[in-house]
Amino acid sequence: MIRKKLVDKKKLFNSLLVLSLPIALQSLITFSINMADVFMVQVLGEKELGACMIANIPCLIFYSIVFGFGGSACILCSQYYGKKDIIAIKKVMTVVLDCMLVVGGIFTALLLFKADWVMTLLTNNKELVTIGAPYLRIVAFSYVLTGFITTYMLTIRSVEIVKISLVLEILTLILNITLNYIFIFGNLGAPAMGVKGAALATLISRIIVFCFGIWFLQTKEEKVRFRLNDLFKLDVKLIISFFKISYTVIISEILWGLGISLNSIVFSKGGSQEVIAAISIMSMVMQFSTIFITGFAASVEVIIGQLIGNNKRERAKETAKILIIVSVFIGLISSVLTLAVKHPIVKWGKLSLGAQSLSMQLININAAIIIFQAVSSTCISGVLRGGADTKVVLLLDALSLWCCAVPLAWLGSYVWHLSPVVVYIFTRIDIFVKLIFAMRRLKEDKWMNNITENQMLGSI
Repeated sequence: MIRKKLVDKKKLFNSLLVLSLPIALQSLITFSINMADVFMVQVLGEKELGACMIANIPCLIFYSIVFGFGGSACILCSQYYGKKDIIAIKKVMTVVLDCMLVVGGIFTALLLFKADWVMTLLTNNKELVTIGAPYLRIVAFSYVLTGFITTYMLTIRSVEIVKISLVLEILTLILNITLNYIFIFGNLGAPAMGVKGAALATLISRIIVFCFGIWFLQTKEEKVRFRLNDLFKLDVKLIISFFKISYTVIISEILWGLGISLNSIVFSKGGSQEVIAAISIMSMVMQFSTIFITGFAASVEVIIGQLIGNNKRERAKETAKILIIVSVFIGLISSVLTLAVKHPIVKWGKLSLGAQSLSMQLININAAIIIFQAVSSTCISGVLRGGADTKVVLLLDALSLWCCAVPLAWLGSYVWHLSPVVVYIFTRIDIFVKLIFAMRRLKEDKWMNNITENQMLGSI
């Protein structure tokens, strides 16, 4: 009876649907954008596909930084929104958006002027370097734009503004497919540019989407009313206060991005073009299969954060238990999706039989792992992060990845010379390690932290 009074399940599931469906749809469209790129580049051949995969490793690192700042902002703003403290939310947004302009500018400059050097760090294959470096130079300009608008969308998600992100992703999808068709293959009077065309299509679509995002920020958003002139309302105390509260989330995401990138480099430096192509296809399938997991975990983070920000600790605890059980079913659905889409995706394009066979094996392995991934993401990215237990999240992510997955993958590839399948399993072992410790942490009450009580940005 107590649990029923603490948690209104109907209201909880309604909140989940309102939050998670737009996020899941956004992830689906993001997947469709990436899949359109892969499908169209895949038609060009395994070399081009492999070069694009390697050239996107810097993008993975960049997005880990984006999600570090955006995730920090989401935790803080969810709790501030629970208190209805809009002034503090605007101050958080000022810090994270200014930071992303700086970080985006650094990435743009690095990839623009040192593209060949970056590609050489990522692969020993000179042919792939030759194909991938021009791609990096062209997309370099999109980093500062994408970093800003993505961080903004992540932040306003905490105040339950999610539809605009979906609209922008739909726009990106339409633009990307249309421009890929024009520039990759040389249609409607344009020259056939191949991989360079894919990069140009990405850049143009990101510019247009950025402009629409700024239009929404400046004229339509009414809950927080953050405007471009707020970017200049920055002071040193505000920056120091933000980083004191949020440094663990930022470091956690960056370490995660670097770790996943190192695992990718294991294959890009030590694997054949066939292996690189197979990893690319498998990654696309997994991105599709984890759509609901991503949306669910993000929704859990917001719901738990708002409950704790409103000092409803017991309700947050009971809600977390319910949502973790639901995550098992989310994982099972994702596993079925993985198996359902593997054949049409793998059979498309010009992959060799060896690359197709390896892709199938890797996808089958992931169909089993993804169930545990759903529970792990809900516990760590959803509940613990929503509860602002960020130091523990940092330890779980960093230690499981850097002390288990990364060293095992590199040893398996370069010392023990194991098969790509076994090496890939090593890259995923961190999921099981951190899940065990996350479940133990959740049995305690220490994971619930109302960080807005003693560290109020609104008072600065």
